[in-house]
Amino acid sequence: MRDLLRGVLYCALWYGSIVAGFLFIACPLLPLLLLSPPRFRKCGDLLFSCWELYPTALLEVFGVKIIVSGDHISPYESAILVMNHRTRVDWNFLWAAMYQACMPNIAAHKLKFILKDPIRHIPGPGWMMQMNGFLYITRRWEEDQGRLSRTLDYLVAIRRRTQLLIFPEGKLPKEVYFHIKRISSMDVPKDDMLLRSWLEKRWSYKEETLKSFTKKKAFSEGNWPMASMLPLRAAFGFWSFLTGATVLLLLISPIFQLWALVHSILFIGLSLLSTGFNQLEMGWYWRWRSYSLRTKLR
Repeated sequence: MRDLLRGVLYCALWYGSIVAGFLFIACPLLPLLLLSPPRFRKCGDLLFSCWELYPTALLEVFGVKIIVSGDHISPYESAILVMNHRTRVDWNFLWAAMYQACMPNIAAHKLKFILKDPIRHIPGPGWMMQMNGFLYITRRWEEDQGRLSRTLDYLVAIRRRTQLLIFPEGKLPKEVYFHIKRISSMDVPKDDMLLRSWLEKRWSYKEETLKSFTKKKAFSEGNWPMASMLPLRAAFGFWSFLTGATVLLLLISPIFQLWALVHSILFIGLSLLSTGFNQLEMGWYWRWRSYSLRTKLR
């Protein structure tokens, strides 16, 4: 019973913080998209990176130990992250690993997930991930190829160095291990056949590494020391307060209730009638850019 209550409390705080961030910070940023899509994307990325500190802090509060080894991740480089998929909540643990892997840079990475399309319809998390530029795929290549191309072209155009996460392939564990291996883009074959062979070898190496870990309960390289807790404590206090304020205002403020209702209807409509907020953001950017260029040439 105690574990059930702890799980319910964790989910309530986690979900509540997303709704609070959506209503208090993300929605007020929407007018900025009309004025300057690059600035909107920069602010949106910063908001989400700061929020990611909160689930990291929650894991620490609830006694989940995150153990990281291997290479560090530079938040200022574009990268593709390929992550082993063991449970349905791996992505939640990844934020804690990114916190340690990117140190001493705090809330500096621009991590985007590649997810199944139905996830974008989830009220709150799905809307926030749309606003953060997460990429949703249908598993129909003729459609997904266009989405991938538009997303990458957009990120290059606004000069945002981004980390894209791919899952090619419960319970809440007490220890979560991450072993990070950086591979330079120069070492990745360009030819399709060579790339396929290279990926198969890398996957075989990954499987052997996991088998070794299963036996030894440790990776070959030493674990990193735990990163500073001060940013996590600050994030825990801020997002917990914002979550409480959201609940209170939803109960007592008609104006805030109307604000929440209007934006909920807006994003439900966007989810049902379009391919997502992020795709609309990209389409608007090219129109905004074309107009800006014409204005400068006059």
